[in-house]
Amino acid sequence: MEEDIRSMATLIRVMSRQLEKLGIRFRVTRKALKQPIAETAVLAQKNSEATRALAIQEDILEKELGEIQKVLLAMQEQQQKQLDLILAIGKAGKLWENRRGQSEEQDAIEACDSAEVGQMKAHQIPAAARQKGSNNDRA
Repeated sequence: MEEDIRSMATLIRVMSRQLEKLGIRFRVTRKALKQPIAETAVLAQKNSEATRALAIQEDILEKELGEIQKVLLAMQEQQQKQLDLILAIGKAGKLWENRRGQSEEQDAIEACDSAEVGQMKAHQIPAAARQKGSNNDRA
């Protein structure tokens, strides 16, 4: 029994040394990892803040993009209206020119017609006067 007790005491001392060595390793490892863990925590915090800032910026940019798209659409609509107006003015101008050309042609035709009528009347008056004169001579 004494021998069992001695072997148990030896075993307890060996295990005690191993436990002490493990304790020392644990403390050394904990000290070695303490700074990297703290740095990782700081980096995680910074990443979290950066992610939040980027999310906010994304929302702002999406709103601005939406506003820009609305403005561009309004500008396109305005340009379309201006183009339609320009085309309408162009068509009206062509119609005006065509009407003016036709009016000038009509005026020229009427002027020619009235000149011909005037000439015919001018020829008829002397002929009528001659007929009256010859009728007067007969009387």
